Amino acid sequence: SAAFRELLAAGEPLFAEVAVTYPDGSTDTFDEQIMAGENNINDGAESSSFPIGAALCKSVTLSIDNSDEQYKDRDFYGTKLHAYLTFRDSKVEKVDKGVYTVTTPEDYGDVIVLTGYDDMYKADKVYSTALPLPQTLFSLVQDACQTTGILMGFSSMEHGNLIIRSIPEGITFRTFLAWAAMIECANARIDVKGYLQFVKWNFTATAPRLTDFIDTPTLSASDITITGIKVKNKSADYLQGVEGYVLEIENDLLENSDLQTVAGWLCEALLSRTFRSMEGELNNDPLIEFGDIVYSCDRREREYLTPITDVSYALAGGTTV
Repeated sequence: SAAFRELLAAGEPLFAEVAVTYPDGSTDTFDEQIMAGENNINDGAESSSFPIGAALCKSVTLSIDNSDEQYKDRDFYGTKLHAYLTFRDSKVEKVDKGVYTVTTPEDYGDVIVLTGYDDMYKADKVYSTALPLPQTLFSLVQDACQTTGILMGFSSMEHGNLIIRSIPEGITFRTFLAWAAMIECANARIDVKGYLQFVKWNFTATAPRLTDFIDTPTLSASDITITGIKVKNKSADYLQGVEGYVLEIENDLLENSDLQTVAGWLCEALLSRTFRSMEGELNNDPLIEFGDIVYSCDRREREYLTPITDVSYALAGGTTV
């Protein structure tokens, strides 16, 4: 809302509020129990290049005050953490930052450190299916979601009719979903409601302008332009475009005959797109997410288009992008 953005622009501090559901069904709320320290939400591809065909898993880390041993008998493994960011004593809305499952609770006596992951963690197991091959890609994505218990946030796929004839042994469901997302010219991530989405880069949307940096951000010295896409599998590859800044992507769901088709889809979405890489720290901004495309500004207020590939929110500090 406008009221929320006004408070954010005025530098009003944000606070974390976490709705807790324990494995036994009981509930709690963490707000003032969250201690100063390493409390953050990480949302990104952790890629050194422009990500396409990534399967992201967001994480949260919380340090919880246990000085009175009030949580000494709690088993936090499997606990659900629904994280929000909000202004204290304010009636404006909370920003939903998603649901995380605790897989790594650590008890340090006076402090309990909880690390949780969104539902993409469910895909970190060996892929299997009872469906006979060949199948459409969409059917296999549906089956993967049903098998892993990941909620599916869409009812169709632009390239879901592509026929998949074989799937390599030993891959994980997460690798499969990443490959499926790549065929969609997208990245796979879980939204704040817990649904799988294939998120495409939209270079034509109206881009917001990031200005509230703590220090001048570091920008690449010159524009980066995607000049080509190379798609390969275990036995062949196909380059569309020309050498330069080439996105090279391996996808072992694809037959040799599919490589040119998929490279064409990716080129239609991404070829000749120009941007600059950027790294910087904003004053706490809960609204920016992986997959956004923004204008970042140098010290002379010159604007450069930047795809946001990694975001780390410090719950009582800045936002690193």
